[in-house]
Amino acid sequence: MENAELVTKIKEWLVVDDEINVLSETMKMKKKTKKSLTDILMETMKTKDIEVVNLNGGGAIELKKNKVKSSLNKKNLIQCLNEYFNNDEEKHKVNEIVQHIMSNRNEKVNEFIKRTNLTKGTT
Repeated sequence: MENAELVTKIKEWLVVDDEINVLSETMKMKKKTKKSLTDILMETMKTKDIEVVNLNGGGAIELKKNKVKSSLNKKNLIQCLNEYFNNDEEKHKVNEIVQHIMSNRNEKVNEFIKRTNLTKGTT
């Protein structure tokens, strides 16, 4: 790729990056509004014991529940293993086991381009 073409691609990339930033801010505001409305609707539906609201154009808004497991982190792993192992002989190995698990996790390296803004006053 020649320098002129590279400069053109960089300028194009910057324009697209600016557009994405504007759209991201708009999405952030829309998500905040939706979250607020969701909280109000959920509270109202719970209070009035409404599970389904049918929509005029078809479809419905449903009040659903789902269970989500907490993430598996070092603290949770130590706690669960300490509960599992009953005697002191087994419990002293817990930290060793957790350390082995934590140090042998797979790592993935992602490459990306990041735009940085120079602060005013620097040369």
